[in-house]
Amino acid sequence: MLRVGVTGGLCAGKGLVTGFFSALGAATLDADVVARAILDGDEDVRRRIMDEFGPGVVGEDGGMDRRKLAERAFTDRDKLNKLNDIVHPKVKAAIRDWLREKAAAGEKEVAVVNVPLLMETGMLGDFDAAVVVSASEEDQVLRCVKRDGLSRREALARIRAQLPLSEKERRADYIVRNYSGREAVKKQVNELWTKLTGR
Repeated sequence: MLRVGVTGGLCAGKGLVTGFFSALGAATLDADVVARAILDGDEDVRRRIMDEFGPGVVGEDGGMDRRKLAERAFTDRDKLNKLNDIVHPKVKAAIRDWLREKAAAGEKEVAVVNVPLLMETGMLGDFDAAVVVSASEEDQVLRCVKRDGLSRREALARIRAQLPLSEKERRADYIVRNYSGREAVKKQVNELWTKLTGR
């Protein structure tokens, strides 16, 4: 089974690319969905986050208030690193378990995982190919404001907290450029699928 990691900047179009891979027949997983499940369901993680960030990051319903947590983490590099140290080992373990399960099941030829921090968390070696989704910073900001309800300042802080897109592109096996709309992205993914699978 071919293991493909999709990464890129915040709001660059990673989910769009992963969705196109899914439509072509790949098994897909989103690391952000995995992380949310861990934040909501892993008591050890919740306790450690509350110890580090205070009880204010827990909402009235008892669930993790991800917006408040992000506000605190993305304004302080040390806090962001601590959050990543708490959450990422469990996310990586879950992704690796999923990849093993998919390979053992033998149902799919390709498994694609959308991992926003693929390179930052040292997971490149877990994949046979790394695909970086590239977009202009301005497009990223506009999408974050629209999709996530962030202010321009919040969006820029989150974008700039990640490894620069130019560095991700340098380390990628393939680049999908998200500058000209969905159909252009779909065409690139279809071409990449042919390269990866030979069909």
